[in-house]
Amino acid sequence: AKSPNLPFSIPAPQSQTTRTNTTMTQVPRHIEKMLDKQMHEEGNKQCKESIREYAECVEGRILSVWKCRPLSQAMIECHKPYVNPERLEELKQEWVKNQAQN
Repeated sequence: AKSPNLPFSIPAPQSQTTRTNTTMTQVPRHIEKMLDKQMHEEGNKQCKESIREYAECVEGRILSVWKCRPLSQAMIECHKPYVNPERLEELKQEWVKNQAQN
C-alpha cells in the first residue's frame, strides 16, 4: 500500500509461520523450558557434524560472517526439523499424556 507521505509503497506484513493447530498445550513454564532444552539438545545431537564444521570455520576469525555464511545456513537448515514450534508442541502433548497416565 502506498503511504500518502512516502513516494514508495510498503508491502503488507506477512505471517512468518503458519500453524494448523491454533490451540497450544498448556504446561507449567519450568516444564516448557525443560522440553525446549530437550528439543535443542536433540537438534544439536542430530546436527553435530554441521555444528562442528561451522565452529571450525569461525574459530580464530574476527569477521566470519561472509566466509562462514554457507556453513551457518547449513547448520540452521539441519536444525529446522528438530527445533521448531511444532516439535515443542509435540513434546508438550507427550508430557501431558505421560502425566495423565501416572
